[in-house]
Amino acid sequence: MRTNRWKQILRYGWLIAAVVLLGACGDANLFDGASDPSGAQAEKEQGLAALDQENWDEAIEIFSAMDTSDPEVRKYLASAYLGKAGFDTLDLVDRMAQAQETGQADSVAYEAVTDIFDEDGDGQISATELEEKLGLVEKALAVFGVDVGGGGAARMAAAVDTSGLTDDEIFQAGVLAAIHAVLGVVEQLEYPEGSGNYLLTVDELRKNPAVIDGVTVPDGFDDDLAWVREAVGVLSPELLVGSAPTDGNDIAEDFDRFLRDIGYLPDEQVTATELRDFLHRMIQ
Repeated sequence: MRTNRWKQILRYGWLIAAVVLLGACGDANLFDGASDPSGAQAEKEQGLAALDQENWDEAIEIFSAMDTSDPEVRKYLASAYLGKAGFDTLDLVDRMAQAQETGQADSVAYEAVTDIFDEDGDGQISATELEEKLGLVEKALAVFGVDVGGGGAARMAAAVDTSGLTDDEIFQAGVLAAIHAVLGVVEQLEYPEGSGNYLLTVDELRKNPAVIDGVTVPDGFDDDLAWVREAVGVLSPELLVGSAPTDGNDIAEDFDRFLRDIGYLPDEQVTATELRDFLHRMIQ
C-alpha cells in the first residue's frame, strides 16, 4: 500500500480500522500477526490472504462457508463482494478528501462512487457491467441483513434495524448503501436511449443534461439513505440531532451533506423533483 494514502487517511482517526476491513491492498499483507492458525482461525487467515491478494472469488468461497454469525466473517465477506465489484474504499476516502480540499460542495459522495467505477475512463458503463456491480453490492448488503428489494421498511419506520451489528458493520453497510443508491440513479441514465450504455461520471452527465429530467426515485432509495444516515450516526452522533460536528470527522460530514443535498434530510424521503434538482445542481 502506498504510504501517502495512509497519511491521507490518518485524517479520519476512528475510520482507519474500518477502512482496512473494507478493502485490501495488494502491495503488503495487511493481516500479518494473526493468532495461531488452527480450525476456524486458519480458514479466516486463508480468507484474509485471499482478500489481500484480491482473489475475490476465493475469499467469497471461504467466508461464505464460515459462521456468518461472527461479525468479522460478515465484514470480510462483504468486503470480498465489494472488491469483486471493483470498488476500492481507500480510493473513496482519497477522492472525498480531494473534493474537500478543492472546496467542492455538492456531489462529493456521488462523484466519488461513480469515478471509482469508471474503469476504462470513458465516463460510461454498460448495462451488463452495471447489473453485475449492483448484484454484487446487493449481496454484500445482504451479509448484514439489509434487504434492498424496495420494501420501504426503513422509510416506514424512520429507522433501520441495526440490532446485532457492530459500529464498524453499520458504517460498512452505510458505505455499501450509498454505493447502491448512486448506482440506482445511474441505472436510469441511459444515453442514447436504447444504447445499453449509462452515463456514469459527472463529466459525462454534464454533456447530456437532458437525461436527468427522466430520472425518478429508484425502489428502495430511501432505505439505502436510511442506512447512510445510520453510518453518519455511528461516526458523528451529534450530526443526527443537527448540531455542529465536534469530532472533525470529515467522512461523516460529507455523507451528512450528501443526505441534505439530495433532499433526504430532514424529511427522510426523497422526491423525484428533489433528485433531479440535485443532479442538475451537481453538473453546474
